[in-house]
Amino acid sequence: MIESSEKKSRMNQPKLWTKDFIIISSVNFFTHIVFYMLMVTIAMYVSARFHTSQSIAGLVTGVFVLASLVARIFAGKYLDRIGRKRTLIATLVVFVIAMCLHLGADSLVFLMLIRFIHGAAHGFVTTAAGAIAAELIPDERRGEGTGYYATSMNLAMAIGPFIGIFISTHASFQIAFLIGSIITLIDFVAALFLKAPEAEHAEEKKLKRQQGSIGRIILNQKRSLFPALLLPLPLLYKFVILPVSLCQRN
Repeated sequence: MIESSEKKSRMNQPKLWTKDFIIISSVNFFTHIVFYMLMVTIAMYVSARFHTSQSIAGLVTGVFVLASLVARIFAGKYLDRIGRKRTLIATLVVFVIAMCLHLGADSLVFLMLIRFIHGAAHGFVTTAAGAIAAELIPDERRGEGTGYYATSMNLAMAIGPFIGIFISTHASFQIAFLIGSIITLIDFVAALFLKAPEAEHAEEKKLKRQQGSIGRIILNQKRSLFPALLLPLPLLYKFVILPVSLCQRN
């Protein structure tokens, strides 16, 4: 009797793995693959290509993270104005272009500018993707869906550094940038097939907040801004300070 009731409740649960949820999780995965690929290779590339000091190589790496942090502050403001999918597509275009420009960077200043633009695009893309994923996940499966969505980034964290170091060691940095450009292009094409729910009107949000369906999620949005900005700081140490120190030892 208990088993049949549990089976019935599972059948009545809304579907989580929809086409759009798979697409947005794939976008999150491919975006972070490129992020982690470059984080472990760009410092070595700058040192070898431009013969700079380790501190300058670390700065070129870190400017991406700083730009991403700054972009996140303003991204949420424009998501509801422009539209989440429009913001995602537009910033993915910038993301693809910036990645391709790595191939032709012939000066350190130009590369730093590319890194800044690339990081800002990354901040907008990941913010828009996270907002779309939050709307696609059913309220009844919020925890489960959020966990699966975060797993796509964790997989990229595990695979991206390996791909970047392997390619730059056995081939060249240019090949690593080329593969990163192909991945970002796949990322963009996948996003084109996404059907993203847009932001609800303020009255509808207020009604749902009173009903307790999504109120607890957005109630502390401003209060959680500062902790959210602190999240990438461990990554800054892991993929900027640590690689630079290892390069200096070698």
